Amino acid sequence: MWIQEFLTLFPNATEQVTGKRQDLGGIERQLVRARNTLEVTSADLRVVEESNDWAYAKWWPPLSSGLQGSFKLPENLGQRRSRREAVQVLYEKVRDIEVASVILRFVCPRYFGIISPPVMHLLNLTPKESIETYLTYTEILQTLADHYRMERVADIDMALWTAAQLYISPLYAELTKQMNGDAFFQETRLRNLVANLRLESGVSDRLLFAKVLLDHEHVIAGVIAARAFEDLCRKIAIRLTIPDSKFGYDLVRKIESPRNLRALGITRGDVSEPFRLRNDAVHGDISHREARQLVELVERLHVAVSH
Repeated sequence: MWIQEFLTLFPNATEQVTGKRQDLGGIERQLVRARNTLEVTSADLRVVEESNDWAYAKWWPPLSSGLQGSFKLPENLGQRRSRREAVQVLYEKVRDIEVASVILRFVCPRYFGIISPPVMHLLNLTPKESIETYLTYTEILQTLADHYRMERVADIDMALWTAAQLYISPLYAELTKQMNGDAFFQETRLRNLVANLRLESGVSDRLLFAKVLLDHEHVIAGVIAARAFEDLCRKIAIRLTIPDSKFGYDLVRKIESPRNLRALGITRGDVSEPFRLRNDAVHGDISHREARQLVELVERLHVAVSH
């Protein structure tokens, strides 16, 4: 299967990116005590930072010099609360979520991987410097590991990092084809994309998503553009200090008042026309041409009122 094949290609990918084949297993073998006790010492950190088995300094800042003594990670890492506590402990010490993830990956490879932009991009996740983002990252990796029957989050992480580095190469076209045709993996990526749009709830993000869908599922694109229009109207209402900014006909009518239109520098049609198309979209009665028009009108209104 493509995911296991990409895992075996990890050394090749590291050599391609860094000029050196890297052996993360070699570092793990030097940290057996830390994994067994969950107690991390400054000597353990020096192993991670200085090991010749990989190129820590290529990606991250110095580690061991700023951390003295030892610290203990919580037990029962199979529980989310304990994993969150472990991430919190590391993050408070290093103030860098990637560096914290590096330490956790070697001490607890069963539950943690190294958060990285290539894998975040492959999974359609939005990079953020936060504990919650890293926990979500590891949980998605755990779901994938369970599905593909891989025991460790660290292994699925390495496999995906390799895929992110090699998928564009014609040498691995067959593996890329398998990955792109894997329904579970592609569903995971799509879920992440939709979740990001929902969490960010930005008009621009929704419109971008609608544009992508227009030539594939224009009805869904219309619904997303309709939601973007609703969000935009609520933001306009707040800007104009219109009380009770719940979306609906009454709110649109208030926005369309001559005074408010002058304040916004727009015309009545700039609001009424997307409102009409919005109503068609949410009732599933919208053509491809109308869906595209709705996206364009909402985008134009967004630009006009954002100045």
